[in-house]
Amino acid sequence: MSILEAGIKPGVTVQSFYSGFFRNYLIPVPSLATQQAIVAEIEAEQALVAANRELIARFEKKVQATLARVWGEDEPAPSEA
Repeated sequence: MSILEAGIKPGVTVQSFYSGFFRNYLIPVPSLATQQAIVAEIEAEQALVAANRELIARFEKKVQATLARVWGEDEPAPSEA
């Protein structure tokens, strides 16, 4: 059911909706299996992002150590991250 089908004029504020509109309005959602597949994919991508962040941090330390060695410093400068 669209807003126009519900008899609500465009441009009205949320306060002017009658409470029954929200009780009767159906929001389509994917099946539970589809939702679980989406969550699993997001969690796998989050694990990859976390691993990449760790890899970036490790390489930043290696770069700092190499720069310190090239410039003859005893200890590498602390990273800004």
